[in-house]
Amino acid sequence: MEPIIRFKERILSGIIVGALSYSSLIGKRVIVRSASFKVRSEYVLKFFPRNYLRLTGVRTTLSPINSYSKALDGSLSLSDFDCDSTPALKGTVRCKVRNLQNIGTFFE
Repeated sequence: MEPIIRFKERILSGIIVGALSYSSLIGKRVIVRSASFKVRSEYVLKFFPRNYLRLTGVRTTLSPINSYSKALDGSLSLSDFDCDSTPALKGTVRCKVRNLQNIGTFFE
């Protein structure tokens, strides 16, 4: 029988894996163009360590830079963040973290 992995443990693992993937984008600029855009035809995405926390959807008392650093070096712990409130929030966090794990390959 396989062990049951709790939601928050899966999120922690995903945040750490995602930080490694996100690190490949730090300092890069990506131009996104689409005929479907209403205001402008293109947007420039820039990647900074301070923005990583917002992409995860979790709450923490750590600063954005500190939370990213801890995720990147693998020292982020279950007590460093919270994501257990409403089912809707859990779904949002789950979706964000799932996508973050592969963000470094989005623009290849």
